[in-house]
Amino acid sequence: MISSTSQRMRLILSLEAPIRGASRWLEVRTAISKKTWQSFFTRENAAPSAEMIESISRLFPEYAFWLASGLTDQTYGHTCPRSENTSQCFPEVQLDERKYFADYFVQCMKLQEQTSNVRVHLEGPKSSELQELERLMNLRQKEIAYLNSNSGKITFNSEKLPYP
Repeated sequence: MISSTSQRMRLILSLEAPIRGASRWLEVRTAISKKTWQSFFTRENAAPSAEMIESISRLFPEYAFWLASGLTDQTYGHTCPRSENTSQCFPEVQLDERKYFADYFVQCMKLQEQTSNVRVHLEGPKSSELQELERLMNLRQKEIAYLNSNSGKITFNSEKLPYP
């Protein structure tokens, strides 16, 4: 089992980032300098910074919980990367699909960025961003209810999921 945040980040990047030019690829996607990423890759015992952990969590939201804690919670879409050794996915086994959860996390992050400066007025009309957030929250509640109604058996069939 992978025990450190550094090892978990290295596994994610070894499977998700390109083999050649990984530092440049990450610089473009995370706004962290290529040199910082190169330093992380070349120093075996280097710990990732909080900024690196946050940026990788945003880039691969389905791995965020596992990256930070070493645990998975696949019922709610928190998984670990696929590799030959699934023992790092403690305590659960791999799901075949993660698309629905990843899409949900990405939409929530986009909405968070859009609404970070929005002030909520209790008596005023709802903004389109808040309406979208409510729609996503309702969708997530339906998804959780659906997953729970399946007696813990998660199946991914686009016709059965409660998406509008």
